Amino acid sequence: MSVESTSIKPKWQQICEAIQEKQERLKKAVPEAWRVEADASITNPRIYLEADKVGHILSNDELAITKCDAVEILSEIHSGKVTSEFVTTAFCKRAAVAYAVTNPLCEIFFDEGIARAKELDKYLKETGKVVGPLHGLPISVKDHIDVQGKDTNMGLTAWYGNVAEQHAASVKILYDAGAVLYCKTSMPQAGMANETVSPIHGTTKCAYSTLLTSGGSSGGEGSLIGMFGSPMGVGTDIAGSIRSPASYNGIYGFKPSERRLPLLGERTTDSGNVGILVSLGPIARSLRGCELFMRIILNAEPWNVDPSVLRMPWRFNEEKMPEKLTIGVVRWDHFVMPHPPISRALDIAVDTLRKAGHEVIEWEAKEHGLPSGDVILPLFYPNGARHVFDLIDGMGEPWIGPIRRGMKDNPVVQKLRESNQIEDYWNAVVARDQFRVDYAQRWNDSAKLTASGRKLDAIISPTATSVSFPHDFNRWSGYTHIWNLLDYPTSVVGVTHADSKVDTWDYQPDRNNERDVANWEIYKDPSLYDGCPVAISISGRTGEDEKTLKMTMMIDDLLKRAGHGLKK
Repeated sequence: MSVESTSIKPKWQQICEAIQEKQERLKKAVPEAWRVEADASITNPRIYLEADKVGHILSNDELAITKCDAVEILSEIHSGKVTSEFVTTAFCKRAAVAYAVTNPLCEIFFDEGIARAKELDKYLKETGKVVGPLHGLPISVKDHIDVQGKDTNMGLTAWYGNVAEQHAASVKILYDAGAVLYCKTSMPQAGMANETVSPIHGTTKCAYSTLLTSGGSSGGEGSLIGMFGSPMGVGTDIAGSIRSPASYNGIYGFKPSERRLPLLGERTTDSGNVGILVSLGPIARSLRGCELFMRIILNAEPWNVDPSVLRMPWRFNEEKMPEKLTIGVVRWDHFVMPHPPISRALDIAVDTLRKAGHEVIEWEAKEHGLPSGDVILPLFYPNGARHVFDLIDGMGEPWIGPIRRGMKDNPVVQKLRESNQIEDYWNAVVARDQFRVDYAQRWNDSAKLTASGRKLDAIISPTATSVSFPHDFNRWSGYTHIWNLLDYPTSVVGVTHADSKVDTWDYQPDRNNERDVANWEIYKDPSLYDGCPVAISISGRTGEDEKTLKMTMMIDDLLKRAGHGLKK
């Protein structure tokens, strides 16, 4: 190839040649004996979880241990029943299968993870002690969170080759507690999308259907954990980025209040924008895994390293719960109507709570719809996303669909880009604060609506309008971004599975509402979603992270005792 022909290529295409080499290295990082040739005609990834498809790769014991949650795995390792090497190898094998089927990985370093596991096993054998509470536990990490010596690029070719010099604060705490790092997971180009797709890593698919999205922006984490390729991962959430992937992939996720966990070492395209702060949090196979994640990081007093973290120790065990909860239920936001499986899951949750003696009231949520979008968009993109334009257009890189629609072609964002006035940002912050004050008053006044005379303890609501979405669909994010706008801690819990024979729909959308019509149209074939997990969100008030997580555990336990919840 001549110098001339190379020079006229867009920068991103020149980098793509290096990226292609990296993809080949990633493939080679998977031992040949662990490789799977995914059948494109098979749209259900669950088939690749059992022995008849992967029995030549994983033993029965390895298949079993990878279905355990973090707490059980740690008990097995620390008691000497299994080694960290055995556990780590098993999860590496599962991750290799997931890589072939749903594409959730952006960095693979299985060899380093297994070597670390061997060192930890040796230490335990020689001393009879563990290095920390996470001794030997494999943990996955989202792309834009720094892992020493690994690439951090957010799916942007402009940031390709951005190798981290040290661990992010959260990763260092987990590592020092004994965690084993073995992979990083994919996220969408520049983040801020419900679909995990980028020019670097391609498309990450749902762990229940390759025809559906894994969510975003922590979609790699969701898909990997949903495929049993990790027991716990480090995610982030600014508009639903932990909760959507957890919901779509049949696992658990928790978005803490802002500034509860450290963000030092988390790369972002809008550093300095504090209109809506991202929350770092766990995605895991169990709620007790989420609690473990929060406890380990906060017990390390991260505010001493990252001063932006609130000096609030984790007081989960000290949190006293009312004997009977008072819950508000949001059915819809008066903008986009959720699909029948979502409504059925809410009905199941409400019925289960009431039968257990808890009070549930209907909670109107008109401000969750368009009003919340009007307030939050200027906070996300106060300069009209100029920083993202510089990164993508500067490379001549194509815009992926969700990012193009959300930023480049969005008229509100275009107007902000043209204006670019600091006063617009100040006004947006004032609007945010007033929105929060008004909602806090509504919550306080809820005592007038309850039979007990008590204010709400929590609100349950849809996590999305669908159990997942076809690829490149323009999803309405209001059901998740509302809790970021309010800064309310929110968790996700699975209730049931979609069933087209039960989940019929005679709803007619508002023809003047393009979002509602589009959401209605993707449910014309309900069988597309058969078997997919159906989750709900549980939200508490700002700073009530421990209470919110404990309430979620109570509700999850009630659902399971009543015969609901998700199949493994």
